[in-house]
Amino acid sequence: MEEWQSARSKAGKLIGRLDTRERILVLAALYWGEGTKRELNLVNGDPELLRVFVECLLSLGVKREDLLFSLRLFEDIESSKAKRYWARVFRVTLDCIRIGERSTGKTKGRFQYGMCRIRVKKSARYFKLIIAVIESLKIQIRPRSSMDRTAAS
Repeated sequence: MEEWQSARSKAGKLIGRLDTRERILVLAALYWGEGTKRELNLVNGDPELLRVFVECLLSLGVKREDLLFSLRLFEDIESSKAKRYWARVFRVTLDCIRIGERSTGKTKGRFQYGMCRIRVKKSARYFKLIIAVIESLKIQIRPRSSMDRTAAS
Protein backbone atom coordinates (compact mmCIF):
# COMPACT_ATOMS: atom_id res chain seq x y z
CA MET A 1 0.00 0.00 0.00
CA GLU A 2 2.74 2.39 1.00
CA GLU A 3 4.72 1.70 -2.19
CA TRP A 4 1.62 2.32 -4.33
CA GLN A 5 0.99 5.61 -2.56
CA SER A 6 4.61 6.64 -3.06
CA ALA A 7 4.51 5.61 -6.73
CA ARG A 8 1.30 7.59 -7.36
CA SER A 9 2.75 10.66 -5.68
CA LYS A 10 5.97 10.43 -7.67
CA ALA A 11 4.06 9.84 -10.93
CA GLY A 12 1.94 12.92 -10.32
CA LYS A 13 5.06 15.03 -9.81
CA LEU A 14 6.82 13.54 -12.86
CA ILE A 15 3.90 14.06 -15.20
CA GLY A 16 2.45 17.32 -13.94
CA ARG A 17 -0.07 18.88 -16.32
CA LEU A 18 -0.02 17.56 -19.90
CA ASP A 19 0.13 20.11 -22.70
CA THR A 20 -1.04 19.54 -26.28
CA ARG A 21 2.34 18.19 -27.42
CA GLU A 22 2.40 15.61 -24.64
CA ARG A 23 -1.21 14.58 -25.31
CA ILE A 24 -0.29 13.99 -28.95
CA LEU A 25 2.62 11.80 -27.80
CA VAL A 26 0.20 9.83 -25.61
CA LEU A 27 -2.18 9.55 -28.57
CA ALA A 28 0.61 8.25 -30.81
CA ALA A 29 1.73 5.70 -28.20
CA LEU A 30 -1.83 4.46 -27.66
CA TYR A 31 -2.42 4.25 -31.38
CA TRP A 32 0.89 2.48 -31.98
CA GLY A 33 -0.08 -0.22 -29.50
CA GLU A 34 -3.83 -0.46 -29.99
CA GLY A 35 -4.86 1.22 -33.25
CA THR A 36 -5.44 -0.27 -36.67
CA LYS A 37 -2.73 0.34 -39.21
CA ARG A 38 -4.83 1.32 -42.26
CA GLU A 39 -7.31 3.89 -40.93
CA LEU A 40 -7.86 5.96 -37.82
CA ASN A 41 -9.78 3.68 -35.49
CA LEU A 42 -9.08 1.91 -32.25
CA VAL A 43 -10.94 -0.98 -30.57
CA ASN A 44 -10.70 -1.74 -26.87
CA GLY A 45 -12.85 -2.67 -23.90
CA ASP A 46 -11.10 -0.50 -21.30
CA PRO A 47 -13.24 2.61 -20.83
CA GLU A 48 -10.42 4.65 -19.28
CA LEU A 49 -8.04 3.90 -22.16
CA LEU A 50 -10.78 4.90 -24.62
CA ARG A 51 -11.57 8.12 -22.71
CA VAL A 52 -7.90 9.08 -22.81
CA PHE A 53 -7.81 8.27 -26.53
CA VAL A 54 -10.83 10.52 -27.18
CA GLU A 55 -9.40 13.40 -25.11
CA CYS A 56 -6.11 13.15 -26.98
CA LEU A 57 -7.94 13.13 -30.33
CA LEU A 58 -9.72 16.32 -29.28
CA SER A 59 -6.32 17.85 -28.40
CA LEU A 60 -5.21 17.04 -31.95
CA GLY A 61 -8.13 19.04 -33.32
CA VAL A 62 -10.65 16.28 -34.02
CA LYS A 63 -14.19 17.50 -33.41
CA ARG A 64 -16.37 15.46 -31.04
CA GLU A 65 -19.11 15.27 -33.68
CA ASP A 66 -16.64 13.51 -36.01
CA LEU A 67 -16.27 10.57 -33.62
CA LEU A 68 -18.13 7.36 -34.43
CA PHE A 69 -18.71 4.68 -31.79
CA SER A 70 -19.59 1.08 -32.61
CA LEU A 71 -19.67 -1.95 -30.35
CA ARG A 72 -18.35 -5.48 -30.64
CA LEU A 73 -20.59 -7.59 -28.44
CA PHE A 74 -20.67 -11.26 -27.53
CA GLU A 75 -23.98 -13.00 -28.07
CA ASP A 76 -24.91 -13.00 -24.37
CA ILE A 77 -24.41 -9.24 -23.88
CA GLU A 78 -27.64 -7.26 -23.99
CA SER A 79 -27.34 -4.57 -26.67
CA SER A 80 -29.38 -1.94 -24.83
CA LYS A 81 -27.33 -2.30 -21.63
CA ALA A 82 -24.06 -2.09 -23.55
CA LYS A 83 -25.24 0.99 -25.48
CA ARG A 84 -26.29 2.74 -22.24
CA TYR A 85 -22.95 1.90 -20.62
CA TRP A 86 -20.80 3.23 -23.50
CA ALA A 87 -23.05 6.29 -23.96
CA ARG A 88 -22.37 7.16 -20.30
CA VAL A 89 -18.63 6.54 -20.73
CA PHE A 90 -18.41 9.03 -23.61
CA ARG A 91 -21.23 11.35 -22.48
CA VAL A 92 -23.10 10.96 -25.77
CA THR A 93 -26.68 10.08 -26.64
CA LEU A 94 -27.70 6.47 -27.24
CA ASP A 95 -28.15 7.08 -30.96
CA CYS A 96 -24.41 7.89 -31.21
CA ILE A 97 -23.59 4.29 -30.27
CA ARG A 98 -24.02 1.64 -32.98
CA ILE A 99 -23.90 -2.13 -32.66
CA GLY A 100 -21.13 -3.19 -35.01
CA GLU A 101 -20.67 -6.92 -34.72
CA ARG A 102 -21.73 -9.87 -32.63
CA SER A 103 -19.28 -12.60 -31.67
CA THR A 104 -19.56 -16.06 -30.25
CA GLY A 105 -16.84 -17.80 -28.36
CA LYS A 106 -14.88 -17.40 -25.17
CA THR A 107 -16.67 -16.41 -22.01
CA LYS A 108 -13.68 -15.84 -19.72
CA GLY A 109 -11.51 -12.76 -19.71
CA ARG A 110 -13.80 -10.64 -21.84
CA PHE A 111 -15.32 -7.27 -21.18
CA GLN A 112 -18.76 -7.13 -19.54
CA TYR A 113 -20.06 -4.51 -22.00
CA GLY A 114 -18.13 -5.65 -25.03
CA MET A 115 -15.54 -3.63 -26.85
CA CYS A 116 -15.94 -0.22 -28.38
CA ARG A 117 -14.48 0.88 -31.71
CA ILE A 118 -13.81 4.58 -32.08
CA ARG A 119 -13.52 5.90 -35.62
CA VAL A 120 -12.94 9.40 -36.88
CA LYS A 121 -14.88 10.70 -39.91
CA LYS A 122 -12.69 12.02 -42.73
CA SER A 123 -9.62 11.05 -40.74
CA ALA A 124 -6.91 10.83 -43.43
CA ARG A 125 -4.94 13.91 -42.34
CA TYR A 126 -5.14 13.00 -38.64
CA PHE A 127 -4.19 9.39 -39.38
CA LYS A 128 -1.16 10.48 -41.41
CA LEU A 129 -0.08 12.88 -38.66
CA ILE A 130 -0.33 10.20 -35.96
CA ILE A 131 1.61 7.70 -38.09
CA ALA A 132 4.25 10.38 -38.81
CA VAL A 133 4.58 11.06 -35.06
CA ILE A 134 5.03 7.31 -34.46
CA GLU A 135 7.71 7.18 -37.18
CA SER A 136 9.48 10.16 -35.59
CA LEU A 137 9.37 8.47 -32.17
CA LYS A 138 10.89 5.31 -33.63
CA ILE A 139 13.77 7.28 -35.12
CA GLN A 140 14.45 9.33 -31.99
CA ILE A 141 14.15 6.59 -29.38
CA ARG A 142 15.45 3.37 -30.89
CA PRO A 143 19.12 2.62 -30.24
CA ARG A 144 21.49 3.09 -33.13
CA SER A 145 22.96 -0.03 -34.60
CA SER A 146 26.70 -0.59 -34.34
CA MET A 147 26.49 -1.12 -38.11
CA ASP A 148 25.03 2.37 -38.62
CA ARG A 149 27.70 4.32 -40.46
CA THR A 150 26.18 7.67 -39.59
CA ALA A 151 26.64 6.97 -35.88
CA ALA A 152 30.40 7.27 -36.25
CA SER A 153 30.35 10.35 -38.41
